[in-house]
Amino acid sequence: MLDPGEPIDGPQESHPGGLDRGPEGTGNRHLVLLLFVLGPAILLGSTLCRTVYHDFDSAELSCAAAEFGVPHPPGSPLFVLLAAGLQRTFGLEPALAANLTSALAALAAVLLLQDLVLSITGSLLAAITAGWTLTASFTFWFMAIVAEVYTLQAMCLLGMLAFLARRRPRLAALCLGLSIANHPGGLFLALAVVLASLLSRDLRSLIWADRAALPIAAGAALIPYLYLPLASAFSVRPGFWIEELGLDMTAAADLWWFLSLQAYGSGQFQWSSAYLMEEASYLTVCLVRDFSWPAVLAGLCGLVALRRRRPDLALLIVVIGVGQAAHLLGNTAADKFTMFTPLFALLPIGVGVACAELFEAKGGTGRFLAPLVILLPFYLVTLHFDSVDLSRYDSAVKYSQTALSRLPPRATVYAGWQAATVLRYACRDIPEPDRPRIRHHGIAMLRARLRQDRAEEGRDADRALARAVRGDLLKGEAVFSTFGTPAMVSHINRIPDGLLYRLQPRRSPSLKDFAPVDAARPLLQVPGLALLKLTVVPARVGPLRVARLRYAWSVTDPSRFGTEIKTFLVQDGSGRVVPLGHESSLFQRHRLGDPGPPAEAGGILEEELDFSIPPAGSPTSIPPGGYRMGVEVEGRRVLAASFVVLATEPGTEP
Repeated sequence: MLDPGEPIDGPQESHPGGLDRGPEGTGNRHLVLLLFVLGPAILLGSTLCRTVYHDFDSAELSCAAAEFGVPHPPGSPLFVLLAAGLQRTFGLEPALAANLTSALAALAAVLLLQDLVLSITGSLLAAITAGWTLTASFTFWFMAIVAEVYTLQAMCLLGMLAFLARRRPRLAALCLGLSIANHPGGLFLALAVVLASLLSRDLRSLIWADRAALPIAAGAALIPYLYLPLASAFSVRPGFWIEELGLDMTAAADLWWFLSLQAYGSGQFQWSSAYLMEEASYLTVCLVRDFSWPAVLAGLCGLVALRRRRPDLALLIVVIGVGQAAHLLGNTAADKFTMFTPLFALLPIGVGVACAELFEAKGGTGRFLAPLVILLPFYLVTLHFDSVDLSRYDSAVKYSQTALSRLPPRATVYAGWQAATVLRYACRDIPEPDRPRIRHHGIAMLRARLRQDRAEEGRDADRALARAVRGDLLKGEAVFSTFGTPAMVSHINRIPDGLLYRLQPRRSPSLKDFAPVDAARPLLQVPGLALLKLTVVPARVGPLRVARLRYAWSVTDPSRFGTEIKTFLVQDGSGRVVPLGHESSLFQRHRLGDPGPPAEAGGILEEELDFSIPPAGSPTSIPPGGYRMGVEVEGRRVLAASFVVLATEPGTEP
């Protein structure tokens, strides 16, 4: 890879810092390879997670590679195939193999980046500085030591640029195709290449000179996707999405539905100007956090200087960067900063060019600043090392072992994303007769709302999930959960059981005979509906325990069934509304009487809603003190139920 070889269209023009200054001889090349890879390999190897990681998509990718399953859309078949091959070739523990796949892809990306900078500048020191700067940047480093697809995407991007710089269009096409095979977002990279080739005659002559390049790119992009229908058809445990939604990936309609990200709905992207401006600010914050201001400034100056050395590559990098940023800014994913990894891998190219420019500059300024640029990766290591929390590497294993140890055989567990993927990974070796049924609640909602029950389309997926859980309970299954949605906790009892909640059926909301409405003065009244009772039990509740709101409604108008009820919490003395469940959620919402059976008006509807008290230190914890629970209906509020949140469990407080 370090030998430039012959150009495809005649002798290559020399340029400042060109290829003629590269290392020669077998011994020199071996030394170059050692220098290139030794520092990053030590850094990533010493911090590599050697077990299943608890966050992001790591556990799901590890499980997919172990079971030949399919992870969440769009599937990332290239990463799964590489991780599965590494595991089976060397007999590694599946999570370690998946984590190692990310690390090896990161090392390959570093080598390709350094080869790219070497081909542009001819400076070995500039190339090493660029590669080590990328390795020590926070997000790239983080994504390299756990199972994630983004270092592989960065490897494909940098490989394409490196081979174009070496005038190897077939290898560049292969990298482009592999980028698409890893993630369909690689199509934006392909569009950027086409656009840049239209703007640059040099790029156009290079990219389109070899007619074999396009078939190579197409084959590399499409062939790995054959894994998806094969896994759907033959894997015993193909994964959450196929099992929960009943997808048949051998059918073109289901395969397209999966690959085109239709499962995420229209909310996956947001293109309002206010949102894009906010996300542009977030991208800038992440860029500075990853590289620090000195490295960002050096990288930007280097990319400007690149135009003098290789204007074709400078144009291509700008078009790729703008296209990638535009696509990512509109994405609403919660972990979007991880998706910045390939985009941010472009900045160290500029760092390397800036380093070479300073060494070549005349006068004392260059000699003074060049050592500072060389020290950037070492500064980044000291800046970011504490952010890689090695102490939490075994938390997923401890959590899953503790949670599963209390489960009866064949129990069903509804869990959020991280918990569901970690538990699914931990269950992979349990024999099928005793294997717990792990269900991701978000996909279970999709199943109820989109795929299996067409009558539920357009209705509240939260209530659809509550009906699914009640159905499991009515079958006599042992059902547990790690969470409680508003509709679920309105109609299902949650009993703390270790790290999980054991679920029990609560009687369906029902109407009882009652005296006339005026026999009790309503706490809140709107046309056809009156709140008669509102209490919270127990009156004193500690952290990690469930409190229960109980109320009774007089319903005189049958159209009032299904009315949205908002519950909220106010701290005594301050009048401040305390977020329930999430820092941006001031209310819990549910529908009156749903999912209970249809009922007639003229009686009393009694319902319950439970809520958890998070532990101290949690982002959603409720400080100790007195509180009142309130209800809001159609803009009218009432505060009636008082209770106390304790700092410790009842009976253990000092």
